[in-house]
Amino acid sequence: MDDDGSSKDNGVRPAEELNPAAEPFINGMGQLFERYGIPAIGGRLLGLLVVTSQPLSAEQIASILQVSRGSVSTNIRLLLLNGIAEKVVVTGDRRDYYQMPVGGLDPLVQVSVRQVQEFEALAEQGLAAVPPTSPARANVEEFADYARFTYMYLANMVADWRKYKAQKNN
Repeated sequence: MDDDGSSKDNGVRPAEELNPAAEPFINGMGQLFERYGIPAIGGRLLGLLVVTSQPLSAEQIASILQVSRGSVSTNIRLLLLNGIAEKVVVTGDRRDYYQMPVGGLDPLVQVSVRQVQEFEALAEQGLAAVPPTSPARANVEEFADYARFTYMYLANMVADWRKYKAQKNN
């Protein structure tokens, strides 16, 4: 309500109430990310997007997670860059809103495939840089073999994941 007792609709939807049981999940995502050298807030932010059914503004995210707006901004950029969050428009509101991408975790799997392709390309550079007679060649070949194996494994996993989702949705 305003000072005059009236209320204005500013077009901004309030953040939905979170189930209290979501908090351990959100915090657990932060701890998981942190174990792999990624800021905990990035994991918590992703956890929040997973359990939220509507897009959230950076201000709403900061309020719910009780973190700074700057921390949200930094970490949402990482999630956007990796395809595990997307920016959406809310009609009548000039702020940016964020949500899980359409297709759920498919973008994350695609990011993993691209990363492994980069890993494989580096391995090929290593093979080209180390002569076959060098004692270090065995290390580079091991690195290259692992990169190739990982790419094949991940490519099969992507196909299996899509098949699993299709069967589950039927």
